[in-house]
Amino acid sequence: IADQAQVSQALRQCQLFAGNDVFSCFPTADTSIPQGEWASFVWNSRRPELTQTNLVDIFLFRGDSQQQILHFHNVENPSEQAGVIRAQVNDSWFGTDGLKFSGRNISYPFYWVIIRADKTLDGNQVTQPIFTAVQTTVLDSVASASAAAAASSSSAALASSLASLTATTSLTTPSGNVQRPSSGNAFPRWAIAVIVVLGFLAIAACCILVFLILRRVRRRREREGSARNSMGSSSPMMPRGVGGGATSTVTGDGERDMVQHYTGEGAQPLLPPTVLAAGGGGGGSTTHSHGHHSQYAPPGTTHSHDGASTISGDGAGGLFSGADAAIMADAFRKMLRKPEFPVGGVEEGGNGYS
Repeated sequence: IADQAQVSQALRQCQLFAGNDVFSCFPTADTSIPQGEWASFVWNSRRPELTQTNLVDIFLFRGDSQQQILHFHNVENPSEQAGVIRAQVNDSWFGTDGLKFSGRNISYPFYWVIIRADKTLDGNQVTQPIFTAVQTTVLDSVASASAAAAASSSSAALASSLASLTATTSLTTPSGNVQRPSSGNAFPRWAIAVIVVLGFLAIAACCILVFLILRRVRRRREREGSARNSMGSSSPMMPRGVGGGATSTVTGDGERDMVQHYTGEGAQPLLPPTVLAAGGGGGGSTTHSHGHHSQYAPPGTTHSHDGASTISGDGAGGLFSGADAAIMADAFRKMLRKPEFPVGGVEEGGNGYS
């Protein structure tokens, strides 16, 4: 609202201090309202001719051409305060003169007229003070038309650009088309579903295969580790004599004694000493079996046997050497770890004993 402070002061003056000879309090002769602002008209509502009906008609006229610009019909006339009405300074105020705007402000004169609602304009009405309305820019209608024209021009230019682009594309595109145009989707949906399902199955199969391979490798490593632990913990159940030997002594009286002597520290005999008795006089001979070979020694000779030799004879049933005992202990140890019984029985003499 233009001149808001002056309007408030005019309302107070017309309500409290204006006499019956005062028609209006605003605008005054020095009031200037720019384009686009709201112009106010404040009148004295206590005049006798206005209080009879409490309805008034208000007119706005052009000051230079006497052209009627606005008409407010049957406006209520307040009884305890000053009356006020407002109108915006727009294109209708300037008319065709507004088209002459060239960028510089143009001022136009205007004035208000107020009468009773039951009266008409007869030329005897009292005109109120002439004030000024200033045109500061082109008319709103002209601005809207210019904007519409600019938008239309932009649309036309855009359409022309699109048309030229389409023509250029059609010229550069080869005419020979290998594939025939299709209005629908060339790839069916069921094919997509089949591909997805097969892909999922392939991934699941790969995962299962990897799991089986890893489990087999793990089991193989466990078997190899168990075998290494078994081999590393094996020890002779019947220790051999260290540095020991067996001596056979033939006495001069024809009696032959076979005694096993062990010289190793902490060594123990695998078998108790056995005395082999043989018949015959002073020229008797002692038979010693080393493995499966027989040797005859003259009287008074002593033969040493190592711990790995096999002692056997016609009269020494069930006797075996340390090597035989070690073999038997190893076989017994393996049997305890993993017993594997043969289908048939073991034949007598098949293990090298006689």
